[in-house]
Amino acid sequence: MKLATRRLLILGFVEFTFFLFAGIGARADLLFSRSFTEGAGFDISASGVYITVNYAMGFSGLFPLFDSASWGVGDVGTTRTLTQATDPDFSNFVERLTDGDLEQIVFWLGATPRGTSGYGMLEPDFIYGNPADPRVDLHGYRIDSISLFMNSLTIDSPGGDPNGDGQWTDVNSTFTLSMNGEPVPEPSPIILAILGAGALSTTRRHLAHRS
Repeated sequence: MKLATRRLLILGFVEFTFFLFAGIGARADLLFSRSFTEGAGFDISASGVYITVNYAMGFSGLFPLFDSASWGVGDVGTTRTLTQATDPDFSNFVERLTDGDLEQIVFWLGATPRGTSGYGMLEPDFIYGNPADPRVDLHGYRIDSISLFMNSLTIDSPGGDPNGDGQWTDVNSTFTLSMNGEPVPEPSPIILAILGAGALSTTRRHLAHRS
């Protein structure tokens, strides 16, 4: 084996090892943070509300996040964080958010997990504040956690009570959604060259064996 080839192999092995373990122990960075304000009235008497983040597909959505517990006024100033280990829908939600396809995300606010008031926006509008942004979503990033911070929340029951039966709740909320992660590392040209050289070498040996 030529000396230059050996050096290339050694250098490639070192870079491949670094690439393989680059994500271990790495610090997750803030990829996205945005505040939203939502208010609505519900024909039910409630002391807590649900704020659910989901992908649009019918009324119930696909992979709802933060749907396991309601928020009360005592939760103002607190943060709830989801990861792959703590929420069964986390991985599927993140897969949609990083697949490079243009889709719609929906917020639901209500006295039940499914919510009765909501609005949707396309992923680039949701992430970058511009529905025409060419980046579409967070393709090329690994998302480690998604957090919801309750900035403010008022719950007034029976509130305006438009039906006059005491079964009504007026809600106003401001919350901040944030995501932490990091770019997915890409193999260097040296690693790609090593892989190409390995494939070429295998092909040559195969042809030599046949001849």
